[in-house]
Amino acid sequence: MGEGKNKWRLDEELHSDDCTGGRADSPAWSPNGKRIAFFASSPSGKEGFSRLNKPWDLYLMDPETLELEKIVKGVSSAHSPTWSPNNQWIAYIEEGMGILLVSAKGGKPKYISKMPAQELAWSPNGDELAFRVQSDPSSIEDFSSKIFIMDVSELSK
Repeated sequence: MGEGKNKWRLDEELHSDDCTGGRADSPAWSPNGKRIAFFASSPSGKEGFSRLNKPWDLYLMDPETLELEKIVKGVSSAHSPTWSPNNQWIAYIEEGMGILLVSAKGGKPKYISKMPAQELAWSPNGDELAFRVQSDPSSIEDFSSKIFIMDVSELSK
């Protein structure tokens, strides 16, 4: 899988010492089934875990033609792309930075929360976004979480 000369091996294990290819992660189907959003990084030339520092890009892929469109460049530690019910917006988490929202047509993502979210879910009408936040993310002993609901009706227009 890949874009131009950039290829992603989906069958290589992360811990492999000879794994220098790009990475693809967090696929999410659009509600209408016409596109798949996912994060990927191109080959870094580095081996094993040292390749993890390469920035991610957010891609959209047509599942029938496998054509790719890069809509966000150079994010770090991003995951959980989540489509709005109307297929117009994608919310995602940038680890330790917060939640971002980007148009499915591309453009500059905007932060909608600086809270360290761990999971995202749109309301059925697309007016709200629910997310989970661990009470003390620095503690390995505190497993309590809180669910927040954010009104995004004005942000996603």
